[in-house]
Amino acid sequence: MRIDKLAATIFIVAITITSCGYYNPYVVSSNSKPITLHRSMWANQTNELGLETTFYNSLSDWLRKTKLITLTENVTDAEFILTGKINSVDYPEISYSSNNIANELRANLTVTFSIKEQATGKTVWEKSGYTLQETLSKVSDPTQLLASKKVALAEISDNLAEEIYLYIINSIMRPDGNMELEMQMNTEIK
Repeated sequence: MRIDKLAATIFIVAITITSCGYYNPYVVSSNSKPITLHRSMWANQTNELGLETTFYNSLSDWLRKTKLITLTENVTDAEFILTGKINSVDYPEISYSSNNIANELRANLTVTFSIKEQATGKTVWEKSGYTLQETLSKVSDPTQLLASKKVALAEISDNLAEEIYLYIINSIMRPDGNMELEMQMNTEIK
């Protein structure tokens, strides 16, 4: 008897979730249109060596999560072109100990990027002067501090790559997806 109640509860929850229009933003829907994308190595205007490679690898990892995005090295074969540059990075002190010694830093990384449609030359998404942040501990050992900065920058690059991936999945590959979601949210609000 107890198993029947559990099964019924699971069934009701499953029906409720599917009827509410829930969708997983990380999964490409079956009606999504496959795309070909060229992503270039971003220009690195900072003193952080190898940061452009970290971004390139994070973007590649995220964009390869679906077989419906084909990455191409040849610009002429691409339907969409993703370009960008890493503008600046700084590490302001954000918290202090009781002795007025900084014990926490924030990595602020500013980037500019855009996705353009190759056929029309139209920019489908652009962020200029976009700043991402990650907190890190300030340690006295310079080697450990450098390692902490690298970890923070890797986390920022992964977060940005995820954001770009989600935009492509939800706005480019599901052109009607955002409109349906927006209409549903407007209906629920009224």
